[in-house]
Amino acid sequence: MLELARRRVHPALAALMRDRFERYNAQAEDLQRAVAEDPDLTQIAPTDDVPNVSQLEFSQHAIRDGLRAGANAIAASFGLPDVDLLWQPEAYKTT
Repeated sequence: MLELARRRVHPALAALMRDRFERYNAQAEDLQRAVAEDPDLTQIAPTDDVPNVSQLEFSQHAIRDGLRAGANAIAASFGLPDVDLLWQPEAYKTT
């Protein structure tokens, strides 16, 4: 995929794709540091036992379950019960 980006897309895209993991990790560390320093700031995320959904995920169920886990983490942070999602990605619509 990086090779395709290098040949066909704006040159800056290849660098962004190459560095995305380091950038994500740096931003996650910054957020953890900010949460530790500010008691009014809360990081909301699904529990560690929820499988990660890849950027190129093909499984409708994995995508839906990941979205549901995130929505339920938000609901729980506000003391609300789990939510139900009515969502079907465009790629999986059959009609």
